[in-house]
Amino acid sequence: MSKKKPDLSLLRQKPGHPQQAAAATPANKQKGRMGMESMTLFFPSEVKRQLWNMRGESRKTIQRMVGEALNDYFAKHHKPEIVPLEDGGTE
Repeated sequence: MSKKKPDLSLLRQKPGHPQQAAAATPANKQKGRMGMESMTLFFPSEVKRQLWNMRGESRKTIQRMVGEALNDYFAKHHKPEIVPLEDGGTE
């Protein structure tokens, strides 16, 4: 079975070409995620299961729970609590 080759036509476009500019700005970029960075972390499967269970118990998102945990960690080390929480503020 052969793999589908990627479309490299945008690489041949001249800088500033409208089609190229549209490709650089994904249409599905959520407004609330502007200025945010994605981070991938690796933990044992049990950690994920426990977070998912706690999410159901607390009715908070995993992002909110991890944000609170990071702010607690920053405070413990006398650093500003800079993780924005979903309600727009920080605790």
